[in-house]
Amino acid sequence: MDDFVFILLLVLLMIYSFIVNNKETLRAFKELGKLQLLGVALTFVSTVVVASALIFYGGNWIAGQFSNIFLQSFSFLVVVFLVFYSIGTVSDKVMSKITNGALPKN
Repeated sequence: MDDFVFILLLVLLMIYSFIVNNKETLRAFKELGKLQLLGVALTFVSTVVVASALIFYGGNWIAGQFSNIFLQSFSFLVVVFLVFYSIGTVSDKVMSKITNGALPKN
């Protein structure tokens, strides 16, 4: 029970922090149309799914090619950074195209 309360408080703190630090982004969301919001949501969900799949399957496959634990860890980290960089770049371009430059905010 204590874990549930702690997790709930942590999630609420994250939401509050997002709202306080991203007021400009929230204003940009209010200006978007319904199809744009749907496109943003689908882009976000697909970004998370593709990144997770690439990291889990690709990272584990590449790390499995090495017998040394140091090389496994290093190769997995390289895959994680490459996936985050490439997916982030593509996601930013797609979001900018969908929202006509309103998102992403820096």
